Amino acid sequence: MVLMRRQKREAKFFDEEYSEHFLHFNEKKLREELLINVNQKIEEYDDKYKYIYELIGDIQGSKVLDLGCGSGQSSVILAKKGAQVNAFDISKTAIEIAIKRAKINSVQDKIKFEVGSVEKMRYDSNSFDLVFGVGLLHHVNIEIAAPEIYRVLKDGGQAVFMDPIVFSNIIDKIRHLALVTYFVPDEGAEVLITEDEHQINNDEYDILVKTFKSVKYKSFRLFSRLDRIICGYPVDENNTIVRFLNFLDRFLLNNFTFLKKFGGWGVISVRK
Repeated sequence: MVLMRRQKREAKFFDEEYSEHFLHFNEKKLREELLINVNQKIEEYDDKYKYIYELIGDIQGSKVLDLGCGSGQSSVILAKKGAQVNAFDISKTAIEIAIKRAKINSVQDKIKFEVGSVEKMRYDSNSFDLVFGVGLLHHVNIEIAAPEIYRVLKDGGQAVFMDPIVFSNIIDKIRHLALVTYFVPDEGAEVLITEDEHQINNDEYDILVKTFKSVKYKSFRLFSRLDRIICGYPVDENNTIVRFLNFLDRFLLNNFTFLKKFGGWGVISVRK
């Protein structure tokens, strides 16, 4: 696979991150880290993760493609839910860990991992019932990726994505104020943000609208986007103020639809 300069930077960044996080573990610790109890894991997830799994519903017997699979956590969950999974990531180290994770969870026969890029996939057209992407779209060229995702989906197939969004120009300007970036950096290994990633904007959302038969999104993280200012990174989800802000977000976003464009993350669902 020939990588563009941007993709090489991304691959290097995540190779280093996955190596630092996983490869110093002994076998016992690695097994503990990679083993997944699906119901428990989903229960531990925050609202946007819970919603994306609720959205895909019953996938027993489905053919699923996990885009940007990282260390294989989503891939294993999808396989344990009954799907036959293909998965890829741009990071070779991530794929090595994902293969170990599949074996530890006894689903290695239900997942095929490989190093790859969404902008140029090697899968046949009309191959997948579901395309699944967590934190993937904001790392890629959507103008190139969207037609590729459309191509590999079966007619009537669904693709779901969970990514940071910026559908409000006001929020975008505030996010890039020097004072805000001082407290909440928008780049760097310490916050797991690469130099090339970006929030999904209105123009990119419009590309999805033009590419797919139907497109919709649900917003998350209105005031809870302040969590890193409140308690740093990684965020303590049990912090009293953070818990209150999450509760407030749920109430506001579920009851006042005009606020959805101000959310910081979105779960985007498309149909072919």
